[in-house]
Amino acid sequence: MHIATCKLCNKESELQLSHIVPKFIGKWLKQTSAAGYMRNIVNPNIRIQDLPKEYLLCKSCELKFSVWEKRFVEEIFHPYQNDVKRKFEYKSWLKKFVVSLNWRIGISRFNRNFDANHDKYPILDNTLEEWRKFLNEETKEPGHAEHHILFIGMTNLDDFGKVATNGFNHFINMRILRSVDLATYIDSKNRLFIYTCIAGIAFVSQISPYRFEGWTNQTRIKKIGSTQTIQKNADFIFAEFISERMAIMNYLIEEKTSLKQGEIINNGVLNNLEKTLNSKSLGIMNKLGKPT
Repeated sequence: MHIATCKLCNKESELQLSHIVPKFIGKWLKQTSAAGYMRNIVNPNIRIQDLPKEYLLCKSCELKFSVWEKRFVEEIFHPYQNDVKRKFEYKSWLKKFVVSLNWRIGISRFNRNFDANHDKYPILDNTLEEWRKFLNEETKEPGHAEHHILFIGMTNLDDFGKVATNGFNHFINMRILRSVDLATYIDSKNRLFIYTCIAGIAFVSQISPYRFEGWTNQTRIKKIGSTQTIQKNADFIFAEFISERMAIMNYLIEEKTSLKQGEIINNGVLNNLEKTLNSKSLGIMNKLGKPT
């Protein structure tokens, strides 16, 4: 039993061991992989069974988040991953889901290295408190920050080819389509945002400034609206950010995976060919390899 103050309602309670990134994505990655398990890119030689968790929320607040997650899974995530739909209608639950996701990133251990002396820190701190009040139904809106959803594998990032000079290819793209990535980030233009990407669907909360140039209403999440997988984004700096994330991910996997683990992975794939042939891992490689 872990008794402490719930990060959302600020009440002392028995805290749940909450997933920073929702549990469903880890379950889906394992179920649809060729090997049947996950690895952490920081140490790819060790298999992991679950995504990171922390004591953050009481049971009541945890259940509140699960309602929005369920709607996202049923109405966007699975239809997109199964290639059933390309356009998605949504209501207020989508913004609540995205704010809850990036709020957890912001208050979790993944954000504790953010320099408290940085001039953006007070802005981040105030924004996270605005999000907390919104999620706890103390306010009707989550402040001024814009929230966007991008289908990374489909979005037309203008000039992406020009910035992806560090070895971008279909296999690196597959990494981001089969992984979880997250960051609280300040880019080269001193713009602050929180980014989470789950299996190729990225959520970007723009904090300072509240609106970045080059982004459109195609990706901006409104109270009620629709989004589609074919999107445009003319933010050159963000394209560079995505390129760098892909390259770092690929480098860590290629450089840190030992020869022994490489053999184990290959043998696991070969020993279960039926699962491999039906996996999303192989399906994505085939899809990316087709000429456009």
